[in-house]
Amino acid sequence: MPRITIEILEGRTLDQKRALAKEACALACDCLHASRENVVIRIVEVSFENFSHNGDLRSDTAAREGRAVYGKRMEPRVTVQFLEGRTQGQLEAFVTGLTDRISEILFVEKADVKIFLLEILREEIAKGGVLLCDSK
Repeated sequence: MPRITIEILEGRTLDQKRALAKEACALACDCLHASRENVVIRIVEVSFENFSHNGDLRSDTAAREGRAVYGKRMEPRVTVQFLEGRTQGQLEAFVTGLTDRISEILFVEKADVKIFLLEILREEIAKGGVLLCDSK
C-alpha cells in the first residue's frame, strides 16, 4: 500500500507516463512514508470514445463544437488508496506535490487535477482471506 490510479485521456507519451509513475512513487515514499516495493501505480488511459461528460461522449462533443478533445476539468483524475495512520500534514504535502508534478508533466492547469484520497482501516482490507487487523 498505497495503490495509486491515475486516469488520463489517451494520447500521452510513454515518457509522460514514465514520469508520472516515477514522481507518484517518489512522493508516496517521501510524503506518506511508504516503502518503494509497496507502492503500486496504475495508469489508465481512457479513449475519447469511452469518456462521457454531461451524458455526451467527449469525442462527439469535441467534434460537434469544433474544439480539441482535451479540455478543462476532464482529466487527470487520481485515486489514492492507503492504510490508515497518515497525518494531515503528510497528506497535504503529498497532494500538493503530486498536483504540481502532474501539472508539469501533462501540461494541465493545477486546478484541473483532481485527487481522491481513500484511507482504509486495517479491518476493511484482507489479504489471503485474512483481515489485516488479524494478521501479525
